[in-house]
Amino acid sequence: MFFRLLSIFLALGFIALPLDAYAQAQDTGSRIKDPNVKNSNSSRKEVTYKKARALQTSTAKKIVKVVEALERVDENGKEDPDFVTVKEILNELLEKKDNLRSYDRSVMWNYWGYVYFSEERFSDAMQAYRNLLAEPESTIPLRVASLYTLAQLNFVNEDYEEGVKVLLQWMDEVEVITAQGWSLLGQAYFQLGTDKKSESEKLDYYEKALDSMLSAVRTAELEEYKPKENWYVLMAACYSELSSRIGKDEALYKQLDIYEILVNLYPKKMYFIQLGGIYGQLSRELDYMIT
Repeated sequence: MFFRLLSIFLALGFIALPLDAYAQAQDTGSRIKDPNVKNSNSSRKEVTYKKARALQTSTAKKIVKVVEALERVDENGKEDPDFVTVKEILNELLEKKDNLRSYDRSVMWNYWGYVYFSEERFSDAMQAYRNLLAEPESTIPLRVASLYTLAQLNFVNEDYEEGVKVLLQWMDEVEVITAQGWSLLGQAYFQLGTDKKSESEKLDYYEKALDSMLSAVRTAELEEYKPKENWYVLMAACYSELSSRIGKDEALYKQLDIYEILVNLYPKKMYFIQLGGIYGQLSRELDYMIT
């Protein structure tokens, strides 16, 4: 339940791509291997996804109206998106989708995904993002944003294996893997560990979760911001679960390091209690008394 709520919280951070994602017409690109496209020799073929493309004029005019409707505010200056107008315009595009260029369709699917998500129609939102990713002219910004959101939506649906698969694809295509991306992967791996029946599989997933969370912390430090509290908590949980593989004492010392960080960065009573308990198990009575 905790992970499900956390996944929903993360997914709520999704924001539709800004207008300049389609307005630029730079002919720059990056080569990304598309596993769905093969050449005549049945080997993988590289597909070039550009960083920016230009919409057809008729489509651009409609998308401008979509953005204006989404950015509508009420008389008090509060956000008041006009989803009725948005859906009317998107339906017009949908009816003529076969006559649209691939890039135009990808932009349309992007906004459909946002609309469906706003209505909590998560399955429809996921399909919209899959449709976007299937478009050969979808741009890099649209692809990476859609992959990340699609991964989150899979986690909301508790399909952690598919979510991990999509998130790993996002990591392959994005230029920089963020600390948040690593942490999301770590949380998914941990959940997969709790779902597995085989002890060996459980431990393998806990190791992957730990590696991902360590990467999240290192990346956050490089990005010069404080790693999040729940990242450390999850790392401590991983070490606890891995005690049978790495040894009880080693697991305790690793947890000790983490709780010493937690009491400094996020001083809460429960962390002092956990720290004191570990001191006691390690026969460090003086430290235990101090805590």
